[in-house]
Amino acid sequence: MFKSLQTNRIFNKFLILIFSILYVFNRSKRQYIRGKYKNIYKNHQLNRIANIIQENYKDYYCIFTRNGIGDIFFVASLIKEFKNLYGGKFVFFTEKKSLVPFLKAFPSIDAISYDKNYRILQEYQTLQKHITIGQLNKLFFPYRGTKETYTFSDNYNNLLYLPLDAKRELPIVGMKNLDAAQKEFFRLRLYPEKTILIIPDATMFDYRIIHAEFWINIASELEKRGYQVVFNTKLKEFKNFTTTFLPIMDFVAFAQKIKYVISFRSGINDLFCGMGITNISVLYPPNLEVIWADAIDFHKLHNYHTFTSDNELENMFNIHSLNKTFKTDEVQEIIYDFDDVAIQNEIISNIEKGIRGNSV
Repeated sequence: MFKSLQTNRIFNKFLILIFSILYVFNRSKRQYIRGKYKNIYKNHQLNRIANIIQENYKDYYCIFTRNGIGDIFFVASLIKEFKNLYGGKFVFFTEKKSLVPFLKAFPSIDAISYDKNYRILQEYQTLQKHITIGQLNKLFFPYRGTKETYTFSDNYNNLLYLPLDAKRELPIVGMKNLDAAQKEFFRLRLYPEKTILIIPDATMFDYRIIHAEFWINIASELEKRGYQVVFNTKLKEFKNFTTTFLPIMDFVAFAQKIKYVISFRSGINDLFCGMGITNISVLYPPNLEVIWADAIDFHKLHNYHTFTSDNELENMFNIHSLNKTFKTDEVQEIIYDFDDVAIQNEIISNIEKGIRGNSV
């Protein structure tokens, strides 16, 4: 049974549930048992992961990345530049199997290790003592307080000890990706030159600030004007619209071919813009508040940025601005102000006139 507690997460949770029922009126006992059994599993997994590193990757820089597409893009695209300056090999650890093909698209990543139990690394800041070289083994909130940081992506340059203008190596869009995108157009009966992609949700900023009605209205208006609208979301509010769910690099190939993208601010926007997809309107929430659990550390990270304005909202916007991050003016960036009609008209005007940029 003890081995099952160490290795079987479901069995571990089941026993915790049983004891929680047995001690339903004894909170302190429940908390003690829950903590003890969880630690049995966690400590075993940490030791197992440390052994994997020691046996296979002890001479690598080990990256335990967040699952965010933008986070991965910002660090993976800088590895080639890092190697040019410092040498070394890189291994990425991921708990999501769907991220493996995305990571493989970056030529300078030397190895990828997938295991669903790597999720436990999200709770720990370091396994440095198990690695023979390197300090690049954790990418939760990377910052260097003594260096200049203007946008969120600058944190990754600083983490890798690279200049802020370091050249990025882009992931490769291969023939398989292009073929998959073409098949998706055929499956959905879409004409790329008429297709508008809408991405209404995100995991970092609170997308719920913009009601589904906003996206539905703009989609309906675009369809009236002869465009074909496709959503990338699993939200039930949009079930009556055409939807697409492609692997990440297939999705990039799809987005490269279409007329326009309308999106709530998310990590996929970083990847799109990094890949040169700037025919896009991006909506930011009015307060720029994050919604994931590590928001406190996220705001702590912001304290290390070099601000250029006395206006707090403007500074927050500058940190996350796609135009500032990628040094362009082609993305239409909109801070949502609840004036749905005006925003919808501005976006549609940009699409029909072929305008790039023009933030409001």
